[in-house]
Amino acid sequence: MLFKFKNPKIVLDCFTSDPMAYELGKISYGKNFYPEWFKKTPLTMNNHSTIRSCLGLTDFYKTGIVIPSWFSLKIDILPNEDGSIYYDYFFNSHGPELINHNKSQYSNFSDNTKENLKISTPWAFRCNKDIKFVWSQPTWHDHNILSNMHLLPAVLDFYNQNTANISWMITSKTVNSTIEINPLDPLVILHPMTEKKVFLKNHLVSEKEYLKITSLDLSVMTDNPNHARGLYQKKIKIKQKQKELEKCPVHSTDHTKK
Repeated sequence: MLFKFKNPKIVLDCFTSDPMAYELGKISYGKNFYPEWFKKTPLTMNNHSTIRSCLGLTDFYKTGIVIPSWFSLKIDILPNEDGSIYYDYFFNSHGPELINHNKSQYSNFSDNTKENLKISTPWAFRCNKDIKFVWSQPTWHDHNILSNMHLLPAVLDFYNQNTANISWMITSKTVNSTIEINPLDPLVILHPMTEKKVFLKNHLVSEKEYLKITSLDLSVMTDNPNHARGLYQKKIKIKQKQKELEKCPVHSTDHTKK
């Protein structure tokens, strides 16, 4: 007798306790974020195919997952007298937290002509399969951001970690210029390293539930943040131990409930 076992879907659950992020900036498929200039471009021009027929571009969006902006942001990039740069920024009334890395953390990569800008996202992610996601800039969307800010690429895993912030680098070539980000502008595009379809689910949860989801990341982030690889391995060990405990009958019930 042959048995057919269903292969579970790959699901990326996206959680936020921020109603504005949930209403304005749900995580969605890249096919919903083709740039306006691209949609207005004809398929042919002067008897030649245009960029509309470029599979590299269309597949970039078709296979991607976008984190859109849930806020309005204006950034003025200004020079210091010593040649370094700084920026002033203005959010809408419900803008996110803006943080940055100290230059000493990337001293061999940068100098005083570059400045890091990092946005703390209100989203937490949980994937039911141990796959990687390539994190990159939606380069085709806005040439103004492309000329001023460069999203720092990465490979992330939402099976062993749940949080992710958005980190850009600004250079001195862009002094005395202004960057504007509007609601629903794509901030990041993720490409899952799998040929299988990834199903997205957005959830608006309470702050208490959000803390439960992000507890693994929060439990280790304060332990020597300069050793990222060590922290990641520690999270994996905690998660493995967590699974072992869940198999144990003693831990199978939440005994705190009455």
